[in-house]
Amino acid sequence: MRRNLNKVRHLLELIEKCPEHRGVHREALADLWIESGNTANPPLDWNEFTYLLERCIEAGKVSVRTGYVVLTWDGHDWLDRNRDVNF
Repeated sequence: MRRNLNKVRHLLELIEKCPEHRGVHREALADLWIESGNTANPPLDWNEFTYLLERCIEAGKVSVRTGYVVLTWDGHDWLDRNRDVNF
């Protein structure tokens, strides 16, 4: 599977929009991912979500604690630098 940085940014933006201090639960994030991709071509799917989330964890952009996903400081910085970039 290819790493699509536009979709990585979309995933990080979904996490950033969560108002909870502890982040967004992984299952709720998956639902948001799929719902937000209804108009995407091709649609965003579970396999892609799982793959990109795991790559973001490996890269230190997000952290998962007791099932809740939060942006790390590095994840916020990456998002701020790349918010308007079209990869």
